[in-house]
Amino acid sequence: MNRAVYILATISLLGGCSDAEQTDQTEQTAEPAYEWPEHLSLEETRRAAWVEIVLAEDRAVRESDEAYPTGDLIGSEADAQLQKWAELFGRLDEQYKNEVWKEYRLTPETHLQIALESVAKKWPPPPKN
Repeated sequence: MNRAVYILATISLLGGCSDAEQTDQTEQTAEPAYEWPEHLSLEETRRAAWVEIVLAEDRAVRESDEAYPTGDLIGSEADAQLQKWAELFGRLDEQYKNEVWKEYRLTPETHLQIALESVAKKWPPPPKN
């Protein structure tokens, strides 16, 4: 499963966001008004955390793909495999991101703000491992 599919699946699972929410998020990211905690005050630190988060997501996707490949499956067999994939991915993604959160002392709010900053500033994705 590639990164684009993962992102679309995540948006779908979260219910996406309304046009008003998208406008609000765009306005929020245009001029960051967020006051960063001292340990995240440098953009290089936030960018390093973001890279580690993306790599954690990639690792969870890669390991889920290896455990439950879905390539040639169809019908109920594919559905069952995809369900197993999603369950494993959810556990691994949480585990690996928690490791990054601890290392960089992130909270859900700081993680969200870093993600918004990465989009607003168009940070390129890190190379895949």
